[in-house]
Amino acid sequence: MDAIIGAHRFLHTVFERECTGCELCIESCPVDCIVMRPRPAGELAPTQAQNRSRYQKHCSRGEQEAQQRAALLAERKRSAQPGST
Repeated sequence: MDAIIGAHRFLHTVFERECTGCELCIESCPVDCIVMRPRPAGELAPTQAQNRSRYQKHCSRGEQEAQQRAALLAERKRSAQPGST
């Protein structure tokens, strides 16, 4: 979750240190180029606490974006009302 960064029509990158191995990215990859490999010896997977923290940040960002969209929509509705200028 949130271990991939990229934009539509641009190359995406997987942050291997942040990967939890959930494999959710494999099915959603449009070009079927993701290959899961074992972690190198000595490299530790993220801890449960780190995963929980990243998930909470992910949810928080989603909530903030929803609030911003709602505020923008309300502002656009106000400005579109007759006599609001």
